Amino acid sequence: MPANLKQARCLRSQYITNFFAASTEKLVRCKAATGYNYSCRLQTSPLNCLKNECRFPYYFRSMYSTTLSVRKATAALRILSLCFGIVLLLTNAPSLLAQENGKGGAPALKVTKTSYNFGEIYVGEEIAYTFFLHNTGAAPLTVSETPVYSNAVGNVVGQTLSPIEKMKYVAIQSATSPTPLGCACQMQDFYYDKVIQPGQIGVVRIAMRGTEKLGATEAAYKLYTNDPRQYAIDLKLTGTVKAVPDFIKRIANANITNGEQVGSYRVYPTAKPDVTIERNEPYQLTVKIKATGVEDGELKIAAPVEGATVNLKKNAATEQYTLDIVPNPVGAGGTRTIKIRLQSTGAKGETFDVVVTLHTPDNSLIYTPENVNGGEVALASFKNAALRVGRVSLRKTVGKFKILSVTSSLPFLQPEVQTLVDGSNYMVRLNTLPTAAPKAGAYEGMIRVETDEPGYTKIEIPVKIVVTAK
Repeated sequence: MPANLKQARCLRSQYITNFFAASTEKLVRCKAATGYNYSCRLQTSPLNCLKNECRFPYYFRSMYSTTLSVRKATAALRILSLCFGIVLLLTNAPSLLAQENGKGGAPALKVTKTSYNFGEIYVGEEIAYTFFLHNTGAAPLTVSETPVYSNAVGNVVGQTLSPIEKMKYVAIQSATSPTPLGCACQMQDFYYDKVIQPGQIGVVRIAMRGTEKLGATEAAYKLYTNDPRQYAIDLKLTGTVKAVPDFIKRIANANITNGEQVGSYRVYPTAKPDVTIERNEPYQLTVKIKATGVEDGELKIAAPVEGATVNLKKNAATEQYTLDIVPNPVGAGGTRTIKIRLQSTGAKGETFDVVVTLHTPDNSLIYTPENVNGGEVALASFKNAALRVGRVSLRKTVGKFKILSVTSSLPFLQPEVQTLVDGSNYMVRLNTLPTAAPKAGAYEGMIRVETDEPGYTKIEIPVKIVVTAK
């Protein structure tokens, strides 16, 4: 090393790549008294550059002896740096171009929506939503549930997981298991297109069913791609699980799980509700309608509706319609239908009907038999124990009622009320009363039942029994 290099002073530090060792060393730019620039290794601190000899990196010392001129070494460094820069440019140009405009051999993912709020679903109801993945690049887009490793132009060359990534992957799998963490839903179906060709659109379909856990819920899903700019997609479903409302329980043909598919729309719980109501009963039902794909236009009521008041509205957040139907009360018994025609304003002009069938029985409260025959009963049996000599069933086909009291005009018969279904189905049993044994003979009387049902506040059921001496 020339002696005058010992007089070099440190100007500034910089990083320079060690091409031969494939590493990076921190060097100090020094300036000698001769005016030439040298590169010397920074060993401990910039002060060492003043104390020690300023020397070339070892890869230059292996190429040039210390007696060669500084000009040759500097020129070689410039040439080598220029060549390396050209190599880097040629190697990374396709990747840089692909990342710039999504073309040139690399896939490019475009997702217009990554979350969906399904609003309210009922226990047992299954909902499904489809997310769309558009490959706007020039190479196939690979979608996977595990991290995808790709080369400079986005082609998949393998799948690797670091220890930290493995921990994250386990957590993700737990969150996307059949019952996602924090979700009051049970996952029914999870489908996604694994390879999407350039210019094509793929789908991710998630179907879920509400469980008994009520309240707000959220489920997150993660997918990985070989897009150099977007290696992961986070998809999320949110909503609220509620109990099945009473008006749906009264629909005889309700499909609580899936509803009914009518053309391009899912109608829940059915497009043809069949309901039994009381005379003059105020009743309202709501039908949920949602396009199963990309909706072509908006739905509207296409014709006047007779026999009911209807209202169709759309929730912009959930992309779902609700059709509220309030039938006009009817005092007479019979069967009637309410037809609501819906039409899309899109190019297809799709139309379909929601038809409600209402049954109104003449007598909503039914009791059988209408008279009780207790037959023959031996007098001796009265003294031994209570005997059952008859029974009457009272039930209501629609709505609820209560039995207020039951009495017998025959003092030796004791009525007993048994509840089969609270509010709709009861049994009145007639038993003999041992402490009030009658004389032998034929008896006729009445069983009087008082209820809170209008029109049936007092029900009288004839009863007869023959008591024999033997």
